[in-house]
Amino acid sequence: MKEKRFTPHIKDYVRGFTLIEHEHSKSAKKINLLLPPSLRLGSVRRNEGFTLIELLVVIAIIGLLASIVLVSLGGARNRAKDARVIAEMSQIRATAEMIYSSDGDYDNVVCTQADMAPLCDDIKAQTGGTLPTIARNPATSALKYCAYVKLIALKDTLANYYCVDSTGVAKETTTNPSGTCPGTLYVCP
Repeated sequence: MKEKRFTPHIKDYVRGFTLIEHEHSKSAKKINLLLPPSLRLGSVRRNEGFTLIELLVVIAIIGLLASIVLVSLGGARNRAKDARVIAEMSQIRATAEMIYSSDGDYDNVVCTQADMAPLCDDIKAQTGGTLPTIARNPATSALKYCAYVKLIALKDTLANYYCVDSTGVAKETTTNPSGTCPGTLYVCP
């Protein structure tokens, strides 16, 4: 067997491929049958672009990936809102301490107070309409307070709360603070 290059008119279709040809098969027809179907003479496919099926498959794959990304962003969005609520609750705690240092009590630790109204309004916006619960004893000089809010994201499939109080506690908890925050204790669980 000897190696032979294609003749120029076949070489245009094959673009540099070589073919080992048997001694007795010298016709272009036999060479044409040895080539892969896409390179045979007379069956050269023009570059026509994508077929409809190829486009539909690509669109379906992109749609599937986009839906996966959007589903995973929902949880991240809720955690971001919760982080903002936690920061606002920390600001409520700091504002309550400033009120205590100027008044000597926590009587003005309410969402209607000028310094706290923007904080409470933002918490309401982030939680979907829930204001923080602020408990204090207004009958006498309120020397204790407690404030909590229910967060959006669940923690181990349980409701999650963020609580701050006058003892300096600021924490997340899955225990509902409604039992210890209002009433006479005014502390986070």
